[in-house]
Amino acid sequence: MRKPRTAIRLSNRGFTVIELLVVMSIIILLIAMLLPALRQGRESGRTAVCLSQVRQFMAGWSSYTDDSQGRLMGAHTWQLDYDWVYTPPAPPHIETEQNLIEGMMYTQVNDLTIYKCPTDPRETYLRTYSMNNYFSGTSNWHIRPIFRMGEVRRPSNQMVMLEEPDPRGYNWGSWVIYPQGHPNQNNWIDWPASYHNGGNSLGFADGHSEHWRWEDNRTIELSWFNASTPDNPDLQRLQQVYSPPQ
Repeated sequence: MRKPRTAIRLSNRGFTVIELLVVMSIIILLIAMLLPALRQGRESGRTAVCLSQVRQFMAGWSSYTDDSQGRLMGAHTWQLDYDWVYTPPAPPHIETEQNLIEGMMYTQVNDLTIYKCPTDPRETYLRTYSMNNYFSGTSNWHIRPIFRMGEVRRPSNQMVMLEEPDPRGYNWGSWVIYPQGHPNQNNWIDWPASYHNGGNSLGFADGHSEHWRWEDNRTIELSWFNASTPDNPDLQRLQQVYSPPQ
């Protein structure tokens, strides 16, 4: 005698409202957990691009120095056929592509996209980076600048370029701060950008680049010139690579 077949019945019951809410809550929780990691990964990628751009600038800076028998390109932006970019101090102060093309850096680094960090939020700016006034800048900023590569004492510890968040509508001149030992050494003149999760990309005279994370929240919160932040480790660290003791 054949055994009767056992019918397998699948429930056609749908999800209850409570079950749907639980599933949605889990999905939202997972998204909330993953988003910071995704943002961090995206910013890490942009930081890597920025560091690569700075290294290209440093390679161009070194190549120009070799071609010029040791003479450094100018850190300011005022003199045609000498300074690294050419943005004269007369209005308008918004840099154009021609300003970058006329600079000495463009003879070595002729890709205009490299002049702006991918994290720089300023839509109208073409250039993120500034050059340290110590390298062939002007002497009216409390230091004695150098003009030849042979004068660099410690290339691996001499910062040449960094990101500057000039808020005036242009990124003009060179980057300056008070040197160590100056009566105003606790004050900034210019200040560094904090585009990369509170950090900055710096290029050094030996050609390498570094990413620095700021330790003091006052550095990240800077928004105008000549701010005073006594005992700021970030300011002290930058002074060490800005110029040797005068």
